[in-house]
Amino acid sequence: QYVMMEPIHMHMNNVSIKIKVSQAGVLSKYIQNTYKKLLLITVFSSVTTAAVLNIAAPYVMAHVEFSPTSMHVLQVASIANVFLSLFTANSLLLMLTNKIKLLAIIVMVSASIVITGGMMLAGSGFENLVYAYLGATIFAGMISTIYANKVMKNASSIIFARLM
Repeated sequence: QYVMMEPIHMHMNNVSIKIKVSQAGVLSKYIQNTYKKLLLITVFSSVTTAAVLNIAAPYVMAHVEFSPTSMHVLQVASIANVFLSLFTANSLLLMLTNKIKLLAIIVMVSASIVITGGMMLAGSGFENLVYAYLGATIFAGMISTIYANKVMKNASSIIFARLM
């Protein structure tokens, strides 16, 4: 994902030098299209990976003789990783627009969810800790998406002002 964002930053820097403030809509459309591509690629690759893991896990586990508990943890964690990937994609846009404060808050709240949920679920078995991870990643993925969409409305102005 970083590899995708570096050329975008360079392109926006070059475009911002050439265009006038009244043409900031060009930069806005570029940012929106790039963000949509980033989200689509991220979600597609993470969902595909999770699907492959969930489909292939029973066959692999049968050959290496892992426990059903390990398979269950793998399946839940692979779903949680989809939301973590969503958070990562959103955080790239938010870092590009220099909106880092809420990202730090999201990370702290997510860590609190894992710690608190983990402490509550540990009594019912350590394999249930994965649900705290799932809850934290769902929170991080959803809140960062909401915030990224809010920032997206003014992203061109933010970036244009920063680059000028």
